[in-house]
Amino acid sequence: MRFCTNCGKRIETDARFCMYCGTPVDPLAETAEPAASSAYAGPTSPTEPIDLTKPEVPPSTETFRNRGTVPPVPNPPRQRMTEYVPRPVSVPEARPGEALADDLASIASGTGPNPHPIPASRDTTGTSSGTPATHAPSAASTSNRRRRVPVAAAVAAVIAVVALVATTAFLVTTGFGGQGKTPTSASSDSQGSSSQSSGKSDPSGSDGSDGSDASSTKPDEDSLSSITERYSSTDVSVSAMFLNEDGSYETKDVANTAAARTKFVSAGLYLPVYLAARSNGGDSLTEARTMMSTMDNGAANRAIADFGGFEAINLWLKQHNYQDTTVDRNFGDTQASAAGYENTSSTFDAVRMLAAVDAAGAADLMNVDIASEGVAVPSDMTIHAHRGQGIRNTWNYFAIVSTPHGKAAVALATQNQGKATATQVMSDILADIDQQLTAKASK
Repeated sequence: MRFCTNCGKRIETDARFCMYCGTPVDPLAETAEPAASSAYAGPTSPTEPIDLTKPEVPPSTETFRNRGTVPPVPNPPRQRMTEYVPRPVSVPEARPGEALADDLASIASGTGPNPHPIPASRDTTGTSSGTPATHAPSAASTSNRRRRVPVAAAVAAVIAVVALVATTAFLVTTGFGGQGKTPTSASSDSQGSSSQSSGKSDPSGSDGSDGSDASSTKPDEDSLSSITERYSSTDVSVSAMFLNEDGSYETKDVANTAAARTKFVSAGLYLPVYLAARSNGGDSLTEARTMMSTMDNGAANRAIADFGGFEAINLWLKQHNYQDTTVDRNFGDTQASAAGYENTSSTFDAVRMLAAVDAAGAADLMNVDIASEGVAVPSDMTIHAHRGQGIRNTWNYFAIVSTPHGKAAVALATQNQGKATATQVMSDILADIDQQLTAKASK
C-alpha cells in the first residue's frame, strides 16, 4: 500500500506522481500510512474498505482554512516533451527563367527544393493522420515559401501572355473570327459540268453561296440605280454581274437595283425550263434547245411536259435556290394568265440563270437581235439575248454581253413602262456596263 507523502492520499502502485496534488512519487519506494494529525485525517485503518470506482475528492481550500492550515498548490503534471532541433535550411540558388516552371511543379508535389514539404494528410490543426504535430515549420521554411509566391505569380503571367499571343497568331493565320474564306464544296449536274473550287459557287446557282475571288468584282450598284430611278424604282429592275472566263460566278457579286427581288411577269424568260431540262436530258433537253434558239413557245411547253410538268419544274427551281421563280402556266397561254396563273421571276434570279447558261456553253443559243428593236449596243460589244413582252405592258431583256475587256450578264424587267422606255433603259445599262468592264480591266 502506498500513500502520498505530501497530501496523504492513497496512490496506485505504478503511479509516478500523486493524482491529487501532483507530488512526484518514487515508483520503487513503499510508503506507510501517514500519522493522523490535526491538519489532515487519512484513512482510519489500512484495512478500511475503499470504493475504488468513485474517486476521492480532495478537501476544499475552505476546509483547510477552517482547520487553520492551507495546503500548498499542487504542481501540474509533467509530460515528457521531445526537444525539436530544426534542420539547417538551404536556400536554393537563383535559376534561369526557363527552370522556374519546373520548380513550381516540384514544390507543389513535395519533391522540389522546398526543404520542408507539407504532408498531404496534414490538417489545419497541425496534425498528420491523427498524430499530434511534434513541431511547427521553421521561420526559414516559412520565409522561403513566401519568397516563392511572387515568382509563381510572375511565371503564371508569362505563361498567360505566351498563350494569348499563340492563340491570336493561330486565329489570324487560319482565318477564324471573320477574316478567312469559307470554301464551298464542288457539285456537278447530270451533264458532268462541275463548279469551280476555292470558294466559288455552283455555276447553276444551286447553292446560292457567296464566294470570294479577286478576279471577279461587283458592278457599281449606284451607277445602275441612277439609271433605273430616272424611270421607276418599283416598275423597273436591273441585276448585273461580271462573269469569269470559265463561266463561273459568285452570288455575292450580283449588283442589284431597288426592285431586284420583286417578282415580275417573266415574259421571254425561257432559262428556267432550259436549265431544268439540261439536268434531266432526254427529250426534254432536245425540246429545250429548240426553244432557246427559236424562242418557240410550243417547244418550251413540250420540254415542260417531258420534264414532269409545272410541279417538277418548280421543285427543281427551289432545290437550286431560285426562290423568286415559278412556272404556273404554258408559254403563250393568255387564258391561264387571265385566270390568275402566271410565270414570274426576279432579275436577281434571272441574272444568275444567265451565268449558268454561259457556264454551260449555251449562250450561243440566244440570238435575238435587240438592236433591231431600238436598243443601242456599244460598238465593241457582242450580245446574246432574249426579249419578252406580255400582260401589264411587260417588256424584258435578258443578255450575256462580251467585250475585249470581259463578260457580263444583264437582266432587265419592266412593267407599265412600254417598249420605248424599256429599250432606252437597256441602252443606258449596256453603255454603263461597257464602261465598267473597261475600268475593271485597267485595274
